[in-house]
Amino acid sequence: MSKPFFFISSDPFRAVGLALFTSDFVLICEKHSYVVDWLSRRGIKALVLKSNYNNSGKILAEAKVGKFISDYSGGITPEILVFKPSAKIDLLARNKGYKLLANSAVLNKKFEDKTSFYKLCLDNNLEVPKGFVARFGEVDFERAKSKLGLPLVIQFGRGWAGGTTFFIANAKDYLSLQKKFHKTKVKFSQKVEGITVLNNACITSDDQVLVSQPAIQLSGALFGQSEAVTFGRQWGGNLIPDEQEARIATITKKVGHIMAQSGYKGWFGLDFILSTDGEVVLSENNARLTASFSFYTQLEVLNGSDVTLLASHIAAFAQRIAGSWHVPKVVGSQISLRTGSRGEKVVKKSLQAGIYGRDLKYRRDGVGLVDLTDQSEVFINFPDYGTLLPQNSQLVTIETRNQVLKNEHNVYPWLAKVAKYTESNILYE
Repeated sequence: MSKPFFFISSDPFRAVGLALFTSDFVLICEKHSYVVDWLSRRGIKALVLKSNYNNSGKILAEAKVGKFISDYSGGITPEILVFKPSAKIDLLARNKGYKLLANSAVLNKKFEDKTSFYKLCLDNNLEVPKGFVARFGEVDFERAKSKLGLPLVIQFGRGWAGGTTFFIANAKDYLSLQKKFHKTKVKFSQKVEGITVLNNACITSDDQVLVSQPAIQLSGALFGQSEAVTFGRQWGGNLIPDEQEARIATITKKVGHIMAQSGYKGWFGLDFILSTDGEVVLSENNARLTASFSFYTQLEVLNGSDVTLLASHIAAFAQRIAGSWHVPKVVGSQISLRTGSRGEKVVKKSLQAGIYGRDLKYRRDGVGLVDLTDQSEVFINFPDYGTLLPQNSQLVTIETRNQVLKNEHNVYPWLAKVAKYTESNILYE
């Protein structure tokens, strides 16, 4: 990579993985923290707004940001990398002459919207849970129950980390939800018992589909919260049989080729359910940079990869050559404790982000896996005082080079202890 691009992110820690393989970018973020100084020592410039938008579109719309990008680019078309696409970002890019290193919001919605993706899967004979799509108010409880059994899985088209997935076991809960969203188109499906896994993938500029090894998804149930909410992921271990891993890769490549036919390029990730009877069932498509993109990039670099999946994503849009990518076998876990679904919160008390021991004692500054020196250490990213937290948003991130699942239903006691400690030391209201 040679020409610098601009990475827009409210959270500067998302730039850590990127910085491990290139310094040819400028970070534009909202929070000045240790990671901004760490980036500076690596020769990476950052513009810090000191705002609290938690929204890349609003950051990009700032007049100060527009002037900075224009001045820094010196007449060359600015290239912009964003975490999540949006119509606002697309409009700003068109109006200001930016080149996005991302797909449009329209393409993102086509594949990420759970209702439209479900129909696409049915049209292409992909294995998905038994179900159907309809307006919520048009389907009474008894009809849904007779078709799919209990509990029902009801999903809205768009959501984040499971925030719009509901397991419904009785008429009362069904009617309560239906009353709120009577006219909304939803996906009704049968609950498939098993473990949920995910992967990361990338469609290159010549329509190759690169596929990572799968990770086990950590559900909220492991931490005393809703089963529907995602709390992280674990790479490595022996919970995914080789045959199922191969099947996941085959399905991912098929989905990737379907996406490429519509012009989609770059990073995406799929969610699967490995059913108790051995089936691999496709669940969701995260058609963008996934929540794990920076963490996974750290795993790749620490594993010795010369070319990362993220480099391949950037190359797909920027007409650059990333080189040949090979699937690394990595081990590591990322846990994201969440705020819940009761409106916005503001952080009133927190601890310092950095490297901690399993004894829960602070050891030193750090930015992620790259700063862990032994297996007993974890990186904990606490929110800053005054941070605005939208509902069901990430509260604390814990990263480790270890596996955290004792088995598919339980985390190791040391992780439960760390998670409890972090939550008890944050006050938000």
